[in-house]
Amino acid sequence: MATRTTSKKVTASSEAKYRFILSALLIALASISLLLAQGSMWVKHTIFNQNEFKSIAVSTLSQLQNRDAIARTVVDATLADRPIVQRLAGDRLASFTSGLLASDIGERAISGVITKLYAYVTNPNPQDVRLELTVIKQPLSVLAQLAQSSNDNLMNFNSEDIPETLVLVRAADIPNVSGIYRAFIWLAPLFWLLTAVLFGTYIYLHRAVYARYVYHVYVAIATVALIGLFFGPFIPQSVGSMVANSSSSQVVTNLVSAYLAPFSQQMWTMLGAATIAIIIFWQRGRIGHGVQLVAKKLSSQRGDK
Repeated sequence: MATRTTSKKVTASSEAKYRFILSALLIALASISLLLAQGSMWVKHTIFNQNEFKSIAVSTLSQLQNRDAIARTVVDATLADRPIVQRLAGDRLASFTSGLLASDIGERAISGVITKLYAYVTNPNPQDVRLELTVIKQPLSVLAQLAQSSNDNLMNFNSEDIPETLVLVRAADIPNVSGIYRAFIWLAPLFWLLTAVLFGTYIYLHRAVYARYVYHVYVAIATVALIGLFFGPFIPQSVGSMVANSSSSQVVTNLVSAYLAPFSQQMWTMLGAATIAIIIFWQRGRIGHGVQLVAKKLSSQRGDK
């Protein structure tokens, strides 16, 4: 009799152990799948949505600090062989160039950069992101004359000193992940389905005390959101550091930050929606009771009529 009792205890202990391992595996895989699903939604609606991609790029590159960084890159390349002139008039010329980039002429050049940037991110064989300087060579040459100081070397400056194109980001600088982006889009429905199935199975496995495990699911969802919000700010600096040119690196860092902003919004939305849902679930008894009271009151009013 004692042996049989001991055997039952061992069996129950083993079942509890396996159930715990299975539960931990289910909620961990569901959390990973949820993060991938959110990532795939971000890729589809931000990276591969050409209108949204260009809208973010225009807004970011139009900011003064990014125009200044691009202008500094242009001036450094133009005056690379004239260090004295660069020291005397470089800052003033960079300021003029930044203003030029904000004009209609400069916007055409920036638009070309954005088109190349989109191809760079989404194409499996990306090319260097180049700024076409042809449209701004002449006005930039005039601005260079205005920026001259007492140095005579700048007096001979003309549009031929300005390169036709300027590489802002080299294709080799940043690893190409367009294949991963495309895979995310194709696998998005699977990620969402897998998330629902895994979380549902986790709760069903403990259906006798399901309420406690619904709260566990909420904690898992909140953890995914907080992970996304916590690690997001570290990505722009990491990507920007891959670009050799310091001015271009600053622009890339700001662009990545801008493109990650919608992902952060997704995390906040998910956290907020999950929090509202769990509060409703927590108060489900009171809400149900309140609904019953309202229904009875309406029923009695109809009876009186």
